[in-house]
Amino acid sequence: MSTIVDSVIAGDTAGGTTKETGTITVSGSNRVLWVWLYNSDGSRAAPSSVKWRGSGGTSLTQIGSNLAIGSYAYLSLWELKNPDAATDTVYATWGSSQSGRVVYAVSMSDVDQTTPKGTVATATGTGIALALDVASTAGLTVLDFAGVIDLGANSPDLVVGSSQTQRENLGLPVYETTAGSHETATGSTTDMDWSLTNGAFGADWGTIGFAVNDATGGGAGGLTLPILFQQTNTLLRM
Repeated sequence: MSTIVDSVIAGDTAGGTTKETGTITVSGSNRVLWVWLYNSDGSRAAPSSVKWRGSGGTSLTQIGSNLAIGSYAYLSLWELKNPDAATDTVYATWGSSQSGRVVYAVSMSDVDQTTPKGTVATATGTGIALALDVASTAGLTVLDFAGVIDLGANSPDLVVGSSQTQRENLGLPVYETTAGSHETATGSTTDMDWSLTNGAFGADWGTIGFAVNDATGGGAGGLTLPILFQQTNTLLRM
């Protein structure tokens, strides 16, 4: 089964830029690196690239298209199979300076290298209840990541569903919050749910998740913990 490798949180509050970086250890056999990007701005920009091992490193492949969250934010998923084993940098860039940026990365080993994941599920909506149904097989690890933007500036906070284990929860003052979790599937569909606090009834949200396919003959193990990098500066410029 997929195995724990590493986790780290890094962030700062510098002015808006076009990049975000952070450091993680990738090790073991049958490795996969997944990265979710969240960004927001009065003029939101699509992400340009994600690389492993710095700005000149190996490019990750974007999975699907950018998921629009309301009018001011994007969420996207990126993947690299068999990344170099190293302790090094995840380096993400956007097409223009973004006032809110989050990079959430999960490094795993003992993952199938032909088909590392099942069908990617996405969902968007408005309100305090986030719901994502992920196709799964009993025993597999399911990963998800959610982003929220609340133009009412209620400092929203995400509360993880009762059957999930929260890995990270990071708010960007006072409009936004992001969070990731995992769950061990018990059947053909796994519900990855969150709820919002602080009266954020008009908040826009988006979430992306999938089941991880274990490598044949992989060792016993569980979820790889995630990393989460955040950078945000001032309030959104509408």
